[in-house]
Amino acid sequence: MIHDLSLFIKGYLHHDYPDTILKNTLTDEIPVFCYHHIGRQEFEDCLLHLKRNGYESLTADQYEKALKDRSLVPEKSVVITFDDGLRDVYDVAYPLLKKYRLKAVVFLLPGWMDEPGILTWDQTREMHESGEIDFQSHSMTHPAIFTSPKLIDFYQPKHARSTMWNVPLVEKKNGNGKRTLPPLGSPLYEYSSRFSDAKQFYPNINIQQSCIEHIVKNGNEAFFENRHWRRELIAIVKQLKKTDSQDIRFESPGDQKAEILKEIVQSKRTIELNLSNKIVRHFAWPWNKTGLLTAKLLAENGYKTAFRGMLSGDFKNEGAHIHMVKRINGDFIKCLPGEGRQTFWSVLTYKILRRLKSGPTY
Repeated sequence: MIHDLSLFIKGYLHHDYPDTILKNTLTDEIPVFCYHHIGRQEFEDCLLHLKRNGYESLTADQYEKALKDRSLVPEKSVVITFDDGLRDVYDVAYPLLKKYRLKAVVFLLPGWMDEPGILTWDQTREMHESGEIDFQSHSMTHPAIFTSPKLIDFYQPKHARSTMWNVPLVEKKNGNGKRTLPPLGSPLYEYSSRFSDAKQFYPNINIQQSCIEHIVKNGNEAFFENRHWRRELIAIVKQLKKTDSQDIRFESPGDQKAEILKEIVQSKRTIELNLSNKIVRHFAWPWNKTGLLTAKLLAENGYKTAFRGMLSGDFKNEGAHIHMVKRINGDFIKCLPGEGRQTFWSVLTYKILRRLKSGPTY
C-alpha cells in the first residue's frame, strides 16, 4: 500500500494524471480507466457519475482512431477497461453497463478461460454479441519468467492459493496451453513479465530437485508448518552451489522472440476463433511491464495499441506512444468534471482507508 501511495503522490507531483482529473477541466486527452476486481456499488457510483454528466465510453477501436483525430468522438469521452477477464465482468460489470448504456474494453487471457473465477467462453460470447463489451488481448497466459539466478524464496502453499499467474509457472505435460505451479519447495528466483526486455533464466535442475525431494521426505505441505523451513532449504541450495558445476544459462534472443510471439499471436487467434466477426487489434501489458521488443512485435502482428498502467515518468497519451497507452485506476472516474465531482485527494484518501480496512478490491 505504501508503494501505491507513493506512486499516486509522485504521479500528482509530476503531473502524470490528466488535467481532466486533477483540475476539473475538460481537455483533448481522453482518460483511460482500469479495473480488475470490482465492487458492485463502487462501480455503479462511477457509472452514475458518467451518465449524469453526459460522458460516453469508447471501444478500443474508437479510442485508437481518436488518438489520430480527436474530432471523431464526443468531447466527453472516456475508456473503461478490465484486465484478466475475471468473473466480476459478467456478474457485476456487464449488467450495470447494460443498465447505463455504456461500453467497456475487457482484455482476455484465453489460456485461462473457463478456470474458476475466470470468464467462460459462453459468457464471453454472450457479452460480445450484446455489443456492450469489446474483448481484446491480455496475452495468452499472463506469463512471468525468472530473470536472474538471485534466489528470493521457494514455492510454498500460499502460492497455490493466490492468482496463479502472479509467479512463474511451468507448462503442463498434456500440452493444453495451461500452466501450473512447480512442485512445492522449488526455488523461486527474481522474476518479471515475459514481455519485459529481460531474457529468461533457466534454474539449476539439480538444486531444484534436491529441494523438492526434501519437502516430500518431510511431509509435503506439513513441512511448511516448521518455522525454520526456509532456513533448511537455503542451506541445501548453498551446499549444492559449492558442489554443482552446472552453468548459469539464459535463453537465446531467438527463443525470447519466439515465446513472446507465441503469447501475442495465439491469444489474438484464439479470441477471434471464439467470437464471431471479431478482429483483435489491442493489447494490455501484464503487470504493466513493457518492453521494446514486445512493442515492436505487437506492431508487426496487427496490434494497433497497447495499454499499461500509470508508471513514473509517464507521458501523455499521444500517437507516438500508442503501444504504451497510460491508464489510471477506475476510482478516479469520480474526479471527472461535472455534478457530484470528487477531488483527486478525496478519492485518494478513500482508497487508502479502504485498503487499510479490507485490502484492495482490484
